[in-house]
Formats: sequence, C-alpha cells, structure tokens
Amino acid sequence: MRSLFIVLILTSSSLYAQLESPASFLGYELGERFTRHHKVVEYFRNLAEALPNVKLNEYGETYEHRPLFAAIISSQENINNWESIRKNNLR
Repeated sequence: MRSLFIVLILTSSSLYAQLESPASFLGYELGERFTRHHKVVEYFRNLAEALPNVKLNEYGETYEHRPLFAAIISSQENINNWESIRKNNLR
C-alpha cells in the first residue's frame, strides 16, 4: 500500500513538473506587464488539457466576443461529479 502511494505521488509530481509556469509560458513574470485575454485563455486551456483535475467551463463571452471561462480545479472525484455538484448548488 505504501509503495502504491509513493508511485502515485511520483507520477503526479512528474506530471506537474512538466507543466510550464505562467512566467515560463508568457515569457515574463505575472504583474510585470499586461497579459492579453487570448494568452490567459491559452494558458488555462493548456492546463486543462494536461491535468485531469482541471476543467474549463465556458459561461459566456465579452462584448468583443471573447470567451469567458470559469476554471474548476478540484479533486478528480469532484471533477467527475461536476454536473451533479453544479445542480446541487443551483438548488
């Protein structure tokens, strides 16, 4: 059991290690300059594709027709049950 836990930690940490930080992805530190909308969307899409516990939910668009997203970052169990959690929240 303990070895399985260690394997899971090593697997997940190597997956996270492969992700680019926002600074690496953008080419500058956050807060140093303005980040355009499409670069923020591109970064979060990149995260959602790479990580199973990140889900992007498009909920609308700006008046300039740019997509608006909510990034859901949670446990895999919650991501799998996202729709029922959302419906429970609406009640």
